[in-house]
Amino acid sequence: MNPSPYFRTPLTRRAMLQRCSLGFGSIALSGLLADQGYGAISPDAKPPGPHFKPRAKRVIFCYMSGGVSHVDSFDPKPELAKRNGQPMPVPVKPTMVQ
Repeated sequence: MNPSPYFRTPLTRRAMLQRCSLGFGSIALSGLLADQGYGAISPDAKPPGPHFKPRAKRVIFCYMSGGVSHVDSFDPKPELAKRNGQPMPVPVKPTMVQ
């Protein structure tokens, strides 16, 4: 049986320092090399463009948390058309608030 990654034992201070020591060293090394210009980007370097001509000029992104699900929005609902404007026969209570 594979152990769950969510219930691992916590790290000791020694293990945390061993794992983080390379990270601290690489941060210090990048600072030293940046002062000498080794990490600099040449001024004429630019990112490559896409391999095809883009057609879209603008994009509208709507993030609607708690919106209607895709199942409810495309299924035909003839009963909904019959009961348009009438009160609900059963009281509906919200079960979850986002």
